Amino acid sequence: MSKNTKIMLVFGGFVTAVAAAFYPIFFYPLTHKDEYKVQKVNRAGINQADVQPAGKCELLSACLYSLHTVHTNS
Repeated sequence: MSKNTKIMLVFGGFVTAVAAAFYPIFFYPLTHKDEYKVQKVNRAGINQADVQPAGKCELLSACLYSLHTVHTNS
């Protein structure tokens, strides 16, 4: 087997592996859009503010600040 044939087989195998990895992530949902419209129907009556209220970021930043001060004072 020549060197060019081996290189082409390795390159072709790599392209095949990448394509096989992207199929369930990108191409399947792109070609089966009707299966993913159910999610829109299921979330129709949900208010995002009720599920995830605002203000969590302030709590997180206060927690991170307290952790930072504990570690710097130790």
